[in-house]
Amino acid sequence: MVRQLKHKDIPTLERILEIQRAAAREESRSSLKETLKDLQRTRDAIFIDEDRGMVTGALFLEEKCGSYLISKLFVDPERSRQGVGKSLVKAVLKEVAGSRLRVYMSEANDPAVRLFESLGFEITHTLEAKRGLRLVGLERQA
Repeated sequence: MVRQLKHKDIPTLERILEIQRAAAREESRSSLKETLKDLQRTRDAIFIDEDRGMVTGALFLEEKCGSYLISKLFVDPERSRQGVGKSLVKAVLKEVAGSRLRVYMSEANDPAVRLFESLGFEITHTLEAKRGLRLVGLERQA
């Protein structure tokens, strides 16, 4: 079940940090430095997927001038490829219906690129980031 999280829910924010660290890929090692206070201060809306009261994934959504950016999406590695990411993205698509939704990720993260393409996102551009990392941008109208 997907729901929007309140930023004051400390135990759930701590669980999000655990999952984020466990799921961090090479290109997102900066997420390992994020703290509980950082999560409490974020202006992003946080959506979580839960199974029997346990957080299995999280999606961070940032609004900019009427369009939206998925700034983070991660799933507990033990729940990988079980539809958690897809359910989070689908819930956010309903939440922002009628708006433009964007996401950026490593071009090498083929499973994530395929996930977003399966939900109607289209690759709009690629860009070179630090240390030779290539990012791909995907968008769709929600």
